[in-house]
Amino acid sequence: MRKGPPLKSALEESRTFESRRNIVSLEKGRIKKVFSDAEAAHHEWNILMLLYKRGVAVPEVLELRENVLYLQYCPGPLLLDRVLALEHKNSAESLNNLCTELADWFDRFYQAVPGHIRGDVNFRNFIVGVSGVIGIDFEALPTGQKEMDMGAMLAYYAAYSPAFTTQRTRSAAIMFNVFSEKILLDKNKVLEEIHIAFKRMKKRRKCFDTRIAESWLSSFEKEVWNEG
Repeated sequence: MRKGPPLKSALEESRTFESRRNIVSLEKGRIKKVFSDAEAAHHEWNILMLLYKRGVAVPEVLELRENVLYLQYCPGPLLLDRVLALEHKNSAESLNNLCTELADWFDRFYQAVPGHIRGDVNFRNFIVGVSGVIGIDFEALPTGQKEMDMGAMLAYYAAYSPAFTTQRTRSAAIMFNVFSEKILLDKNKVLEEIHIAFKRMKKRRKCFDTRIAESWLSSFEKEVWNEG
């Protein structure tokens, strides 16, 4: 079991977390999430309650007050920070182990809610906790194919700074191969979904270089096919 930070000091700390849509803070040892309206808060409450009851690793819902949701505080680094740290150390074995934990989370999620996907697979929506990966921020529970999650996740991974590096190609291949051992995936469909995700990024990001992204995807495809 991975050792985490001292629980007492973490719980005593009060701070605010980055969020695009809501106000999220740690207060008196629990997460306080303020939504724009009560309907949005109730919607996430329903999703979290469903997932928690079905054994998916998500924060426990403690209380719902109109547009404010109170959740269990889960200490640990964001998945993005953890992955980048392992990349910096060039630790393929540790990255493989982390990807196994992440694949286990997704496998449990897909079993708990068949036909649904995570949807927003931004690496900031996962915490690497003491006992494994924990999913956070569930404002929707879309339907779709598992390859949509995998393709979007790999596209996010490729584009995080430092983006589209040779090392990132190898690391993304590790992630894909680990997932493929746990979850049945159509390789060609995943590659197609990465391409689709890059097109969405191009629309949202002014400085997104499609040429570099497609070149990276070509290298990633060769890496995956060679290992397969």
